[in-house]
Amino acid sequence: MASITSMPMEILDLIAKNLRTRDLGSLRRTCHNLNARLRELHLDAIYHTQRIFMAPLFLKGLINVTKKRNPRDNDRVRVLELSCPESQHVEDINRMLRLSLGNKTDTFRQNVDYLKPIFSIFRNIRTVDFLNRLKKEPSPFEFRVLLLSLETEHQQGVQTSSITHGYKLGCKLLDEAVRIRIWWDALESIASAGVGCITTFGFRNQYPGTAISVSLFDEISVDVMSLLKPGFPHLRQLELYICFDGRDDNPCTGFCQFLEKIGHQLEELFLSGVRNIWGKRRQILFLPTALGLPKLKTLEVQLATFEISNLVGFLQHSRTLSVLKLSGCWFRGTPTAQLSTFKLLKFACDELRDLRRFELQLLYYTNVAWSVSHGTSLPTTLNFEIDGYWSSEETCTGRVTRLSDYGVAMLDDIYVEIKRRPDLSDEERASIFWNSIFNRDFYIESSDESDDSSE
Repeated sequence: MASITSMPMEILDLIAKNLRTRDLGSLRRTCHNLNARLRELHLDAIYHTQRIFMAPLFLKGLINVTKKRNPRDNDRVRVLELSCPESQHVEDINRMLRLSLGNKTDTFRQNVDYLKPIFSIFRNIRTVDFLNRLKKEPSPFEFRVLLLSLETEHQQGVQTSSITHGYKLGCKLLDEAVRIRIWWDALESIASAGVGCITTFGFRNQYPGTAISVSLFDEISVDVMSLLKPGFPHLRQLELYICFDGRDDNPCTGFCQFLEKIGHQLEELFLSGVRNIWGKRRQILFLPTALGLPKLKTLEVQLATFEISNLVGFLQHSRTLSVLKLSGCWFRGTPTAQLSTFKLLKFACDELRDLRRFELQLLYYTNVAWSVSHGTSLPTTLNFEIDGYWSSEETCTGRVTRLSDYGVAMLDDIYVEIKRRPDLSDEERASIFWNSIFNRDFYIESSDESDDSSE
């Protein structure tokens, strides 16, 4: 058997991807004659992700540290995580921060320009994630950045306890409204910095209840909107957690413009509604229909309410769509949810020729026969899944899972079922289609069958 030192770098690279940074360091110390070969992989792992705290002191310190660092190490950074934790008492924390760190502390709005040189320093970033909540405490490096900043401010040594105190206060400066606006500032900074290589951008929700209100998209300035298309020429994946602020008639104009501007090359879009469990909030999420997202290949949406004609109009621009997953979504615009979902299935069957994976989690009330007027009881849930090209009976399989008892019904003739009785109205065809689904024999899979299907 060949020794580890004779392994090709491709194999070592695969091994390194499955090892934690500290494990790579341990391997380097153990295998002295392999140290040189593992060094680059180890450094790549160390610098792969850079977390940025959206506090003025940290931004200042990070610029100073990274400018002194080897540019090659800065080029190893692929992921930037922007962290803005929640604050309950913004004014009190502002006052405490001034007392603790001195009166020279600037407001964040004055320091947002620090983001632009940061994005210019990290020239090879591919992913930017905006996190609402810290996943872990600051690392020793992150503490050192704050220490250098505080020493620069006060020209004197500062103890670790003061750094910890300053970090906690500095990161808690932001309430929800300020935090969301910082997201816009980050977008503007990235676009104007001319990075151009970012492929993934996300506003990720780390705890329930915080998201971008759809109405805030209307507040994006014309100047920022104009920067989105040239500023993100290679963006391929976008993830957003969104909510409504109580206005039932919001047409989502700014949201639609934002998606079309930033998403002209987008291939994967992930949307998740917040505070919309069981469809109690009925605000409709409108998607862009003027230009749409022509390069889109994957669309996944959770906990949203759609107007069916708008959803179909949006999908008409995404003819290369291969994956469509709608989980916990409600549909408006027709007398019954039966008709809405049938219209969606019929459109997907007729128009989305590249669709290979379709998932629809259906929520409905059995006591009102899928009526648009929701009752007070919790809905029944069905998972509707289709794999393969719909027009091919040999390769296409459908599966309906009833989550109340995990009963399963197989659909080997989904294309025929949807095309049945073209002489009837869509409402009549929808009733026939769903009756044929519910009248099938649902069986409970054994554990052996479940294991086989997962392999």
